[in-house]
Amino acid sequence: MKKWWKRSLGGGWYLGLCAGCSILSVLGLISLGVGQLDSLSKAFTQFLAAGTGLGMAWLVSRMDYRQLVRLWPVWSLLLWGAVLPTLVFHNLTLGPLTIGYDAGGTGNYGWYRLGGISFQPSELAKVAFLLSFSAHLERAGEDLNRPGTLGGLLLHLGLPAILIHFQGDDGTAMVFLAAGLVMLFGAGLSWKYVLGGAALTISAGAAALTLWGDRILKSYQMARILALLYPQDPAYSAYTYQQDKGILSIGAGRLLGQGLFASTHTYIPYAWNDFIFAYLGECLGFLGCGVILGLLFGIMAQTLVRAARAGDRAGRAICMGVFGILLFQTTLNVGMNLRLLPVVGVTLPFFSAGGTSTWMGYLSAGLVLSVARGTEKDPFRP
Repeated sequence: MKKWWKRSLGGGWYLGLCAGCSILSVLGLISLGVGQLDSLSKAFTQFLAAGTGLGMAWLVSRMDYRQLVRLWPVWSLLLWGAVLPTLVFHNLTLGPLTIGYDAGGTGNYGWYRLGGISFQPSELAKVAFLLSFSAHLERAGEDLNRPGTLGGLLLHLGLPAILIHFQGDDGTAMVFLAAGLVMLFGAGLSWKYVLGGAALTISAGAAALTLWGDRILKSYQMARILALLYPQDPAYSAYTYQQDKGILSIGAGRLLGQGLFASTHTYIPYAWNDFIFAYLGECLGFLGCGVILGLLFGIMAQTLVRAARAGDRAGRAICMGVFGILLFQTTLNVGMNLRLLPVVGVTLPFFSAGGTSTWMGYLSAGLVLSVARGTEKDPFRP
């Protein structure tokens, strides 16, 4: 009984941190709905997504992650099969269904829209990637640092990122890259490859942007980067408008915030999505921002602990991949809100409005708990 209680408490704390994020998210979206959007639909969708997500996380946590990894071809076929039509069709309408829907008007056609409901399959494809890349790393084993083996892994890593790039969603493409690189590092990638790869990536990326930036990136993407490099240039002021509003909003929150249901809040375009951190910063203040980051880094810390205790390479790789996604998205999103990094359309995990991204977060949490439950090194295993 004592061991069962410890195991339940461990999983409960993990999901409790996730649920704490969702509670703050829903409250913030209710505040936005009352004050600026005149609609509670986003809050209601987020509430439903979080509730069903918790159920999915519990269900996945009861499954054997090893079996899920072995079935990676099935998940890849199902989830990437949903992504592929959006690469081919752009705003194709079939009755009430739109394939390749451009949800934000930025040339990202990675959505389906059915009636008033939008669905982004690339979010759930992250789960398929976690499972397939974990299986690949497990097969690689001690041969990871052999050039041939590493080359195959890099091809496996690069293909999803390239597909999502051509879909028009570079933010999500970078998330795939970040997750895969962290998984490689956790699997024992040699430091000579880590340092050499970092140096090559930085130098090659800088050269490519300098010589062919207008071909690699869309015009608005390049302008967002230049706006950060030349913040005083009036030619780029329109590209920092959202970030300028975000900084003003965070500053207006001061220490304790103005409250979720204050009479007025600073208007931020798309505050419910990429800039939910700035909006909550005004509502909850500096201390509230600390609570938000504390919840997210608490989830990351517990994910790393479970990675360290995993009993096999596949389990460790899953946890490291989830950690990589959480760390990269949190760092990039908060950096966007503070105008330290360009806006690239990356959500804040568990906080930004979006049913598909919320489900992906909870499915990932379920995978981590499945690893924790299935390994002999985990203290919560009976």
